[in-house]
Amino acid sequence: MDEYIEIHLPKEKKISAVIEGTEYKFIALLSLSDYEIVISELENENIQYKNIVAKIVLKHLCDGDSGVLTASMLPDVLLIRYIKEITADSVKIRSQYEKHSNIDNTYERFLISVKENLNDELDVIKESIANLKFPQISVPKWVFQHSPAIQIPKGYYNIKHLIPDMGIVADCLAGITKAFINTQGIANVIFENFQPIIKMQRSYVAEIAKQAARALSQLPSLSFSEVEIEEMRSTLRCWGEYGWTIPENAKISEFLKKPNDVKEANAIASKYCNKTYMQKIFDETQSFSGVKKSDYYEAIDNYKDKRYKSCACILFSLIDAKLIRMQTDKDQGVLLRRDVGKRAVDKSKDKILNESDIKNRFFTILRFENVYSCLEKLFEKGNNFVVQPEVINRNFLAHGMLTRRVTKRDCNQLFLLYYNWLTLLERC
Repeated sequence: MDEYIEIHLPKEKKISAVIEGTEYKFIALLSLSDYEIVISELENENIQYKNIVAKIVLKHLCDGDSGVLTASMLPDVLLIRYIKEITADSVKIRSQYEKHSNIDNTYERFLISVKENLNDELDVIKESIANLKFPQISVPKWVFQHSPAIQIPKGYYNIKHLIPDMGIVADCLAGITKAFINTQGIANVIFENFQPIIKMQRSYVAEIAKQAARALSQLPSLSFSEVEIEEMRSTLRCWGEYGWTIPENAKISEFLKKPNDVKEANAIASKYCNKTYMQKIFDETQSFSGVKKSDYYEAIDNYKDKRYKSCACILFSLIDAKLIRMQTDKDQGVLLRRDVGKRAVDKSKDKILNESDIKNRFFTILRFENVYSCLEKLFEKGNNFVVQPEVINRNFLAHGMLTRRVTKRDCNQLFLLYYNWLTLLERC
């Protein structure tokens, strides 16, 4: 039996508020994207300080219908409680907050404190980044804060570094260094270069800053041998073949183990597709460029009305359309024949592998394996439609050859695939 080190992590703080007769819950945290909101909003004229804080709090709704609430509906008592929790949790923000006691407006005082804390942390990076000596990536425990407990095999503590090509790390740090000329630049570059870590983070950009300053010396514990890396790639391909791309709110440890069959995969992944998370997927997918919003809204309406077959048909058409539009090769100014279905998936896959540096990005190539194995499975040929597919299939559905009913789970898989695929394309 494998030995494990079990790490128990603190639970998120939640704030409850009754708004217009309904109870809602919010997570009391300040994320990287919240810092970006503060930076951009404070550069505007006619700053509405309370509205900025309300926007941030609304982003962290964790229990309740996000489609009902607006920032203007959030009461002062909730916003003040949020400020108290954040200042209580962060010594440095609290220090700035106390320093600005002369500012009467509580919301203004809080936002100024947050911005100045960010500037202080960036100065820490600027002063110490030149002292970085050996490239390894340090990941603090808050990276995994969304998981109450994580199991890490002891064997991971004495093996090779996570990223074999250290030139990649050097390029990443060079990009960060160039961005020190302005605050927004550094925020953007950290976001881009440390995206796999940042997407998982549930804490403050200050923590990212401190860890980036000593980023390349402290983590043999999350490094993997070539054999283990290939095993992870194989495992994530297996999840894709069972119709699942990884939900962002999932415990990654669960998805680094191969499910025994499609039934087990469905049981593990489906529990993350709750109402709150699916609404988050709906909201964020609409922000991607190229999404035909009228069709996407119709798919959401069909999903909520339990018209799952029509929902799935629309989602397949949206994915099909993106696959077709990715084919831009021309001959003498005329578009070459554009494929559909599985051939279009293959062309899309080749395009990414040939035109991006994805092979050199560890976390992104793992996501790539998962997403494209799922696309290949859902778009695979019907093979004369003799054997019914285990997971929803575009050809069986489009040609009326699917004998079973289309389910909510099928639609969850398609919504999740579309979102994760668009996220991947944006990073490539």
